[in-house]
Amino acid sequence: MKEGWDNDENGVVVTLIMSLATGSMVLHVGDRLLTRGGSPWDPLANKSILVLARDGWGCVSYSGSAFIDSKPTDQWLAEVLDGQPWAERGIRFSAGGVPRVGPALARLRAAIDSDFTRQPPEIRSLGLQVEVTGFILHRRRRPGGRARPFMRRYSHRGLADSVLDEWSLPRYWDWSQQVRVGSVGVDPGNAKQIALNALASGGAQDDCERILADCVRAVSQVDAKVGADCMSVVLSGHGDVRVRLLPDPTNDSGQAAYTPWVLGPGVMAQPLVLRGTLPHLQAGPFQVEFDRLPPLAQSQPFTALSQPRKPSP
Repeated sequence: MKEGWDNDENGVVVTLIMSLATGSMVLHVGDRLLTRGGSPWDPLANKSILVLARDGWGCVSYSGSAFIDSKPTDQWLAEVLDGQPWAERGIRFSAGGVPRVGPALARLRAAIDSDFTRQPPEIRSLGLQVEVTGFILHRRRRPGGRARPFMRRYSHRGLADSVLDEWSLPRYWDWSQQVRVGSVGVDPGNAKQIALNALASGGAQDDCERILADCVRAVSQVDAKVGADCMSVVLSGHGDVRVRLLPDPTNDSGQAAYTPWVLGPGVMAQPLVLRGTLPHLQAGPFQVEFDRLPPLAQSQPFTALSQPRKPSP
């Protein structure tokens, strides 16, 4: 599989998502810019979905066509993973939620094979890459047992003769000692190797987050299709979750934070714009912390509004 597809002639595509997996932490950092015809089109697009399932937790991020069936691709992915359509009500509380990691990924694979491949040629030719990284519990987890990290990638070039390509880390690898880094979207080139060298000795989650964000921003300096505004999703092996906005330090109004889609026990929350003191979201046993660096001014009253989305071109 060739990473770094660069086709932006007929629609809205391209991004850079960096993911990391270790035995104690999973991390996604991606830019938020969408381009059309090589020019910025939506500078604050959402490209990630946080999935909190009964037997695991992870982050799903994409690069490629920004719309499938006239829906933003992140919404399409959220509906596929959740197994039901979005209710257009901001946050939906229900008795359901993502059942298990395996069935959710099976739906994702089947939907790429069906929904994506039936798109018009001008949409399909933009391709689709989906990166899934997280932790999964053993089906018969023993007391004191640990969740294992996983990383999986689905890719479809969308051409008439192309097929879905699936790649994943081995089920068992030395995740107690090793660091694995993946990426989808624009080829990060030498910036990825620099990040790998910096990550080789491990480090705290803030250090790893900074290294991946530096990689994305280094690419943004030489490729206008990658933005400097980033969103980070950090998941620990114990189930702690932090979503952090890392705005472009050279162009930050300091007025808002943003969230990805959140799918969990009894909740399906669309991307939101947050202001004021940032909240925590409780979804079953999971507590999701929303953060921003630098932080918002605490003097503002807390507000949460649906994030405006660009319509399909």
